[in-house]
Amino acid sequence: MAMRNLKWAMLMLTLACLGGASTAAWFVWASVAPAHAGGLDWGGGGGDPPPTFQSEVVQTIGRFMSPSRIELFEGKLYVADTRRGHVAIYDTDGVRTGTITGIQAPLGLALDIILTEVAPDATGEKKKKDKKGAPVTEEQLRLYVGDRDTGSVTIFEDGVAVGHLGVGVGEFLMPNAIAVNGGRIYVVDSKAGQVLYYDGAGQFMGAFGAPAVGSDPDNPAAPDQFGFATDIAIDPVTGEVFVSDWEANRISVWTRDGLWLRNIAPPPNDGGEAIFLHPLGLGMDNTGNLYVVDNLLSSVTVMDQEGLLIDVFGYQLGQYLTGELQIPIDAASDSGRVYVTSSVDGRVQVFEVRP
Repeated sequence: MAMRNLKWAMLMLTLACLGGASTAAWFVWASVAPAHAGGLDWGGGGGDPPPTFQSEVVQTIGRFMSPSRIELFEGKLYVADTRRGHVAIYDTDGVRTGTITGIQAPLGLALDIILTEVAPDATGEKKKKDKKGAPVTEEQLRLYVGDRDTGSVTIFEDGVAVGHLGVGVGEFLMPNAIAVNGGRIYVVDSKAGQVLYYDGAGQFMGAFGAPAVGSDPDNPAAPDQFGFATDIAIDPVTGEVFVSDWEANRISVWTRDGLWLRNIAPPPNDGGEAIFLHPLGLGMDNTGNLYVVDNLLSSVTVMDQEGLLIDVFGYQLGQYLTGELQIPIDAASDSGRVYVTSSVDGRVQVFEVRP
């Protein structure tokens, strides 16, 4: 029970830091975290990962107050800086290119390209039509941002707020993560213990999952329940929805309509123990591999959709405030590089993943 309380204290400290807790709270955690981490064994390696893993930090981006969710879209990085109340935009070389404001405490992020009809010109002429008489359309970048303080998801187009999902303010308890697929927008509401999904017009379509109630602490949720859902990734080929569960320590898999399919347990390390303990962030690359961010171990685990271990990096035994990652939140991947938000030191760490 003491360890369970300690783990929940870690999650609450993470969320409190994003909401404005003092840095001193992190040093309180640092004084007790290594005692737990020291019980892990990589199998003859002391605290080091297996030597076949070749990932390393190749770049550091930005100075943030509290970087949380991160998305990589068409060569741009979008980073939610929760305590500063904005979304920072960078290119992949680390150059700041823009800022999205108008959010009190941004968390979940997702981007999509939509088609819109070309608007009338300044003379008020009718919208343009092609040779067949159909309206001419143009691509529009759309950004969805979850706001922890207002319980809403705001829709931005070209940096301007144009609407909300559902009723707007108060639609969610904690819109922690967002994903877009097949014209639908999926939102992980961590405090409600559900994933809600909406159509392209922002209208509610349905929800799946349920919060675990009165569960065994060692098995906190039934297969189709959430102990504490945290992040989401969607396979663009199959449409399967992957949701990380911090408390149940697993990734649950659902159909796009919310039918539960299976759960993925963490793969074992060389000592036979789970290689991640509490997944707070979840990413997916273009091959379908999953990137599981563990804020308790300050690590990122790479595995396939069957749970086969591919890589692990960022973790340094007993060095939570001096290692490569310091309480990471989220990860995004592209072209052999992984971008990870490191919350305590306020950076995005860029790892090069080598086979």
